[in-house]
Amino acid sequence: MISKHTFLGTAGVLWCFLWFFYVSDRPSHSKRISKKELNYIENSLADILAPDSKKKRPVPWLAIFKSVPVWAVFCGHFAGDWGGHMMITTLPLFMNDVLGLDFASLGFLTAIPYLTYFVCMNLGGFTADKLQKANVLSTIAIRRIAMIVSLGSQAVFLIASGYCGCGQEILVIIFLTLGIGLSGIQYSGYMVSYLDIAPAFAGPILGIGNTIPCIAGIIGPVMVGYLTPTVSLSGFYGFLLFVTYRWHFYHI
Repeated sequence: MISKHTFLGTAGVLWCFLWFFYVSDRPSHSKRISKKELNYIENSLADILAPDSKKKRPVPWLAIFKSVPVWAVFCGHFAGDWGGHMMITTLPLFMNDVLGLDFASLGFLTAIPYLTYFVCMNLGGFTADKLQKANVLSTIAIRRIAMIVSLGSQAVFLIASGYCGCGQEILVIIFLTLGIGLSGIQYSGYMVSYLDIAPAFAGPILGIGNTIPCIAGIIGPVMVGYLTPTVSLSGFYGFLLFVTYRWHFYHI
């Protein structure tokens, strides 16, 4: 039987081959792009892809750190990652310790919310593009709605799952699936906002934005390890879900 480490390592190597085969440095260098798509990308990023843009432009670090919109995106990114890190680190323990589900069945059960997450992430992006092309809503309105729906739904369903009683395992799994799944819509909110606010410097800003939310990944497991021995498991997870609930609504 192939171990999980061998499987994941092999999958990573295969992904590298696909990446080198399909990805190009510039849209015009791609052999698999249509003329229509190439024109769309080049027209959308005319300033970045212009011949004189090959000269390296200095990153305006001071302006970036003084920008209110940039910090607004960072806050949304942090809130989204807080919920994600909490679920990744505590969901299997919650299902085993509180719901009493055996670890043999947890692999499939913990995968259901993230399969829903993947579907909602893609449907959210598709819907956001359709709304933007139809000029139904402004870009900023679409981004805000995406964050409200994703963080709000995750907050509501997570806190609801924390108050379910014994014998309601199916209801808890449904709540967790809806909460985690709908949070995938956040990619149509904060993630693409990096390109909206500063397309020429989206890379450096996203690098900072990805670093700050990692604090959530550090605090979360530490909180779990510190509080679990001192309170009841159900009370602790209720508290943890409540913190996530309040944090999400604060950022909304």
